[in-house]
Amino acid sequence: MASHGGGPEDAVALLRTALREAAGDRGLTGMVHLRIAWLADFDTGLQLAAAEAAQRLLSGEADTEARACALLAAACFGFAAGRAPDHAAVERARHLLPARDFSWDGASARAVLGLWQAVFDPAGARADLLAAHRRAQEAGDESATPRLLLQLAEVECRLGDTDLAARHASEAAQTVRQTGQERYRSHALHATALVAAHRGDLRRAAADAAEGLALADALEDPAASVLHLSVLGFVELSRGRPGDADRYLTRAHDLVEAMGMKEPARYSFFADQVEVCLQLGEPDRAEALVVRLEQRAARSPYAYLECTAARSRALLALALADPDGAQAAIGAALRAHAGLPMPFELARTQLVQAQVLRRVKRKRAAHTALGQAHATFVRFGAATWADRAAAELRSLGMRRNSPTELTAAEERVADLVTEGRTNDEVAAALFLSRRTVEAHLGRIYRKVGVRSRTELARALRGTGGTGRAQRRATLGGYPDSSAAKAREADACD
Repeated sequence: MASHGGGPEDAVALLRTALREAAGDRGLTGMVHLRIAWLADFDTGLQLAAAEAAQRLLSGEADTEARACALLAAACFGFAAGRAPDHAAVERARHLLPARDFSWDGASARAVLGLWQAVFDPAGARADLLAAHRRAQEAGDESATPRLLLQLAEVECRLGDTDLAARHASEAAQTVRQTGQERYRSHALHATALVAAHRGDLRRAAADAAEGLALADALEDPAASVLHLSVLGFVELSRGRPGDADRYLTRAHDLVEAMGMKEPARYSFFADQVEVCLQLGEPDRAEALVVRLEQRAARSPYAYLECTAARSRALLALALADPDGAQAAIGAALRAHAGLPMPFELARTQLVQAQVLRRVKRKRAAHTALGQAHATFVRFGAATWADRAAAELRSLGMRRNSPTELTAAEERVADLVTEGRTNDEVAAALFLSRRTVEAHLGRIYRKVGVRSRTELARALRGTGGTGRAQRRATLGGYPDSSAAKAREADACD
């Protein structure tokens, strides 16, 4: 009750009393240590110590679920404390956990497992979270539902389905209100803020994150405070206000340090902080942050960290007039994206790639990278980021007959595909073979930077229409994407 209605420190204080009262009972003492591990997310060292104590005390217990929970907690909190990821231990614990969550501790273990998977296998995390959500609904477990929905919202947002993420976030907020879980109200606001930030609704993102931050601070919940500060920093970076972004991100960084978190994989603001430092003209500070990212990536390699560390190194190399170093770093970042199904992050990397290519006089390749990034930002509705890509495209000064502009034949195919016609129907309408239509469609996907008909339709509607004039504006002229146009794109979607 204390954990749901108040701050984590209140809950841990009660558990410390429980430890004294459980003295002499090995199994009960182990379970109390385990609950301290679940709830003490304000102190990573305490979480790890409690988890390891639970693992020692519960190792001989007949309760398989308790042993699995302790094993999982020790592995996951050890990772957060800076140890190399112990995938074998996590997998053993995963197989030992019951198929259904029969206890509060089992549900907590699956929550931590969800965070682990979101780092190493976001697509797998989505599948497991959906299965857990179905189980919670079938069992009528209203207390577990908000947490699962909030994790789903975050995962879907990172994977690029902001519409589904928004539905999960909205349902989570409604469930939190109905069940009166005060602590999760702050987390629900983070979910809505994160989705709004990725969709380009920066005003909504800032308002929800500010409200959530006030709640988290009042509950003395630094883990939640960092989530909100990360969104606020990203919003100000998107607005082109590096000084404001720096204040938020520096506070987030300080809170992570105070929690003793050596591998803060849950938080994604570190690459933003590098970019902000460079915009403020502080390369020495940026370099210290990049070195820290690279050290983390060497110890605990996972795709997102490898990508953002390399992208940050490329930006720093550009600032230090090291084009060769920038090329090597951005190449590493793009290779890391092969295992990172996060389209918004890929578009940000393509922006940096274009800067690197431009520095080494490869304007046409830079134009292609910017065109792909622009299409992704338009698809998300991220107007400020699309404007940035458009401005950089205009500054290249290239003619419109670029590799990213559709030919007349490709435009005809695109028109019919976005109307919902099949390849056979397009072939019949244009007197072409099916194979020719498929070849055209493959080139269209590459030029626009999409992978499906649905994504193509969204990208080509990004400037308010799907006709030839609108598409030439999108792919050739790259006009500014105003907030009004972004809202029109959302309405079309």
